[in-house]
Amino acid sequence: MRMKKGKETRAPLESLPSTVFVRQRKIGACARAWTQTVKRADPRLQRSSSKARRIIKALIFSWLTILVVVSSLGRSLALCFFGCSSRQHMMDKKPTSIFLIGMMASGKSTVGRRLAERLGWAFYDADREIEARCGVPISYIFEKEGEAGFRARETQMLAELTAKHHVVVATGGGAPMFEINRKLLARGLVIQLASSVSDIIERDRKSVV
Repeated sequence: MRMKKGKETRAPLESLPSTVFVRQRKIGACARAWTQTVKRADPRLQRSSSKARRIIKALIFSWLTILVVVSSLGRSLALCFFGCSSRQHMMDKKPTSIFLIGMMASGKSTVGRRLAERLGWAFYDADREIEARCGVPISYIFEKEGEAGFRARETQMLAELTAKHHVVVATGGGAPMFEINRKLLARGLVIQLASSVSDIIERDRKSVV
């Protein structure tokens, strides 16, 4: 029988020498037999390999723990260093203005005046400055413009007062509640005055009388 040109022909598996398959089977059988022989000859190999794996896992876990601890310590030290440096820088830098915050009747105006006298600086009461500019009391502004109108005037006044140097400013009780006002107060040294509830009630009662 003639073979057609251009086509590759392969001999069927049955036509291959049987010695090829026999040789492959023998090699696989020898490998399995050798493995079983080694294990039977030295059963400690299995225990040694499992022990080695446990040791490797323990070492990896230890190294990871050390890395986590070192990174945490490094982050803490960096925050402490830069935080202490920034605080020290703020303490070394003398403030050019002081802003007093606190609840109503906490003594901002009284303390502010005395502090300004000691420093030789000018004193401003933000609420009194708003009343002087508008010509009406704060209560009238609340009545006619509402709280939103008063807060807008308060922010405008704080923007002007915080731009001054060598001043002590007593802010309104609700001024620090708004972010825009807190950014303005960050221009100088902010001091919060704290008073007990009983003292605030007594001072407010006397101011009304």
